[in-house]
Amino acid sequence: MLNANLILVSLVAFILLRNHFEKNKGIIYAIIALPAVCLKVIVESFPLAYFDQHPLTLRVVMIHPIINFIIAPLALLYIESVLRKGLTLNRYFLFFTPFVLCLINFIPFYFLPIEDKVQIYTQDTYTSAKPYFIWFSYPLLRTINNIYNPLIGVITMGYLFRLVIRNKEKLSKKTYHNLLQLGIILVINFITIRALVLYRYISDGQQISPEFLGVICILVPLSFIIFPNFIYDNSNNSDLNLYFRMMNRLTGNSENADSIKSELLSESTRIMNYLNDEKPYLAPGFSIHDIVSTLDIPQKNVTDCFSKVIKIPFPKMRNQLRIDYATEMFRKNSHLKISIEGIAVESGFNNRATFYKAFRDVTNTTPIEWIKQNCNYTLEEE
Repeated sequence: MLNANLILVSLVAFILLRNHFEKNKGIIYAIIALPAVCLKVIVESFPLAYFDQHPLTLRVVMIHPIINFIIAPLALLYIESVLRKGLTLNRYFLFFTPFVLCLINFIPFYFLPIEDKVQIYTQDTYTSAKPYFIWFSYPLLRTINNIYNPLIGVITMGYLFRLVIRNKEKLSKKTYHNLLQLGIILVINFITIRALVLYRYISDGQQISPEFLGVICILVPLSFIIFPNFIYDNSNNSDLNLYFRMMNRLTGNSENADSIKSELLSESTRIMNYLNDEKPYLAPGFSIHDIVSTLDIPQKNVTDCFSKVIKIPFPKMRNQLRIDYATEMFRKNSHLKISIEGIAVESGFNNRATFYKAFRDVTNTTPIEWIKQNCNYTLEEE
């Protein structure tokens, strides 16, 4: 089961690196924190004797109380990197101070034979002429760990959810959902670890059943996998990809769907998600260059996405979306409160004339005719 956990953790780390690193190098913080959290869950789940068959893992287990101090700072740094879209050097690095102090404090401990390390790890006191610490002992480290890390963990989760709630209107829909899903992942793992610690405390050392251990140990990597939009950075919406492939097959145009690069399919999905979620076309000056700069996709690729995958020229797509927005306003009877020209401006058109021309191109009717055919409350032709 330990091997299965390591395989899943490696897989999740690879997917995160592959899908996030190019856009946000701060994903490195999350990738480093992931095995640290898994180590904590494994240590709280398995008896120490289990690691006798895994010597290398046993040596890591001996210093896991020190490694625990890096989890919360890494989570905070990753949250900041999502907001700032990149690696940041800020005040959160101060939270690494306990980790650095502990790392230095136990320098003598690292050079002890493994048998002595196990004895120190399992006992509350260790009487030996050979010192294994500089300032404070291992039992004190565990006490600090049991108080400090749960406290900083709660603060981290509280900070994240407060940040999401306070900045919901300022964040893009994608960033908002990613941060929300990250918060849920943190809660799942925090509750898992605290539940294991509590169980060991109240059970007086009684071991958890092997069947239950199997579920617990893979919970950390699974908590990422159950949020595919987060782990894949929402870059590969399978429904849209399937739609694009089917439409390209049915049209039978110059390129077969199989010959289209998967990169274009993925980027086309990102473009359509961006247009549908953010509605940037409502800005009168919206152009293809805005897609290039916002999504960081080369202009040639954006052009290829519209011509080879979406198969609708950008100007036609923009007008279609704007007219769809306008007709939705008509359905809501907004034309009773706002003039046709006002609805044209809100829909992204510079003036009434361009709106009427685009509206006729898309619907084969004028706005007034469309309202008469589709709305309960109509206007007279001006």
